[in-house]
Amino acid sequence: MKILIVNAFSDTNEGRLQYQEFVEAFEQNKQTLIGQQEYILRDKNTIDSFLYEINTEFSNKEAMKLFDHLDFVFIDGDSNSNLPWTKHCRKFALLFKMCKRTNKILFCGGLGLALLIYYCATTFPDINIVNPKGGRLELMNQMTPEEVSRLRRTDAYLDSCTGDYYGFNTEQKIWIPLGNTGLHHVQTLETYGSSSSYYVQKIKKYKTNGPLGDARMGDHLYKSKLTESKCCIDKHYMSHWALQGVPATFMVINKNQWDPHPINIRDIEQVRKNYTILAESDRGPQIIEHRNTLAVQFHIMKRYSETVKVLQNFIKYKILEIQKVDRIHITLEEADLKQRRLMFKLFDEKPNNQANSQIPSQPREEEQVAFTKEFKFSGNNYSRRRKFVVVDNNAINKEQIRPSTTSTFSQSRLNSRGHLKSQQFNENIGFEINNGAFTDRQSNMKDQIDRYRQQ
Repeated sequence: MKILIVNAFSDTNEGRLQYQEFVEAFEQNKQTLIGQQEYILRDKNTIDSFLYEINTEFSNKEAMKLFDHLDFVFIDGDSNSNLPWTKHCRKFALLFKMCKRTNKILFCGGLGLALLIYYCATTFPDINIVNPKGGRLELMNQMTPEEVSRLRRTDAYLDSCTGDYYGFNTEQKIWIPLGNTGLHHVQTLETYGSSSSYYVQKIKKYKTNGPLGDARMGDHLYKSKLTESKCCIDKHYMSHWALQGVPATFMVINKNQWDPHPINIRDIEQVRKNYTILAESDRGPQIIEHRNTLAVQFHIMKRYSETVKVLQNFIKYKILEIQKVDRIHITLEEADLKQRRLMFKLFDEKPNNQANSQIPSQPREEEQVAFTKEFKFSGNNYSRRRKFVVVDNNAINKEQIRPSTTSTFSQSRLNSRGHLKSQQFNENIGFEINNGAFTDRQSNMKDQIDRYRQQ
């Protein structure tokens, strides 16, 4: 049994200590593993031997074979220094994508949850974020014409308040929202949050306050550090295999500056019936299960024994699954073949014949999918008729923005009171204004216009 442990922490004293704690917590569960184990420790500089992607520098066939022979993959790292869309995180993102394509058994903490959120929200688009740390939307308007002219087709600007990223349309000379990363910067949201920020904030749930509280539900827990968060298990998943022996509420360390928000899903096929939030805190999801992946927002530490218990439950359960079916994942070649078959299936479909047919093209038990472009909440939701809702663009802000100006081309701005007022007046007097030049024959109307605008 081959196990890959990836160190995604920064090369600092704190990063080395956190990685050492994760390795020590993993060694406590060695007795759970069966047979002979081979542990492979890698970091950003030594992970290349397991990375494979065609038409890139990682196109070595030997790396593909080494990856296919892995049984477990563990990733733990700091998401503050390695955001999923940055160049520093490219290797970790590629490894994560390979694990998802092959349904590899994967446990990831910190950075891993950010990768899962970003993967489900965007499926890793081919874009280059020009401001990797994000920025306010107002700063995008202040870019000089020289900076805008140097932008490439794949360049995008990231709004850290909402997680939207914008691409520049060279023909129309405007910024167009392309999608949403599923993550937002906490401090920027609290300081410069706008009306659009409502959609990325965690919805507060009503909780009853008993006279003495309920110690079983964790009311006796109190934060001793600013970086601590109270992780609460969803009541529907109290008996989940990953949470066996874990109290309903426990403390974790949460130093992440970017938190997930509830509108992080774009492609429903990637997450339908497989994306489950098992536990959350007041800041957002803390434990998420997605197929063979278990992602946690916190780091595994012996001081917080509940986090070690989650890791132990994961190893035990996946070992039992391997004993039943011998192999859970598929190889990279099988994943490529599966993708080609899906493409051929889409090309072979004949929607015209299906529209004229009286017989439904899909079985009745399969749930139909509804498509929309204006659906704000692009999460794993149902409509009133229990249809899946899929959006092609999960950006929160739908406005198109002109560079080097503060004006936006939105319908609400065009329908403002002042605009309608002057438009109606212009139609009544029968003249047009074009850059300050009057085209009406009667020159004495200028004084009337000035007096009207001063009112």
